[in-house]
Amino acid sequence: MKTKKPLMTINEKMKEALVSADELPYPIPENWVWTRFGVCFRDRTSSNKKLPQKQYEEAGKYAVIDQGQQLIGGYTNDASLVFNGMLPVIVFGDHTRAVKWIDFDFVQGADGVKVFQPEQNLNAKFLYYWMRIIELPDKGYSRHSKFLRETYVPLPPLPEQKKIVHHVESLFNKADDLEAQYKEAMELIETLPEIIFTKAFRGELVPQDPNDEPAFGLLERITFEKEKHETAKVEGTNRKKHKQSV
Repeated sequence: MKTKKPLMTINEKMKEALVSADELPYPIPENWVWTRFGVCFRDRTSSNKKLPQKQYEEAGKYAVIDQGQQLIGGYTNDASLVFNGMLPVIVFGDHTRAVKWIDFDFVQGADGVKVFQPEQNLNAKFLYYWMRIIELPDKGYSRHSKFLRETYVPLPPLPEQKKIVHHVESLFNKADDLEAQYKEAMELIETLPEIIFTKAFRGELVPQDPNDEPAFGLLERITFEKEKHETAKVEGTNRKKHKQSV
């Protein structure tokens, strides 16, 4: 008889979530932690609720989000295909490496779409901006999500995540003003996102607050919630099997 593999304890999950010292990409503030992609995101990609491109409409009730560079690839009126998970989500183009922030009802395009849901204890916009600047190898029309899953996330305490998002968006607004007012500033504006993001994810954009809870505590809560979720799934499966056997 095959024995079931026991669920990992919180301490085991924490150990697996943290990045060892020899893996650190670059220094970060003391109250930040390096963690792994899978700790911060859940894959909500649907395997059966997808719309092929040939079935896109020019107008419709629901937007189709695919891996193209445009935010919306097309439209449909098929309500049965609408994503039914929690919003917002981040859509990643497996072939194109496009990253999209989606906070409205949508239908998943059929080819090369990955849907990632940020963990609830984290600032979703922070993770979205982080995904926009990570450098992934260009493998043409190969799949890139495998490289995305191997990346490390520099995770600050939650209050600082919110501050970083506020500062980034404030700087973007200023860049928009510059674009509208000064055509000669276009070259500078095009380089702003890279400069802003680089500083943001190195802990250089906002002052460090010593009163903030260290990110390790935040990470611990996330792993605890994941453990509860997995335990509930196992118990639900066991109850279902018990009812079927009675």
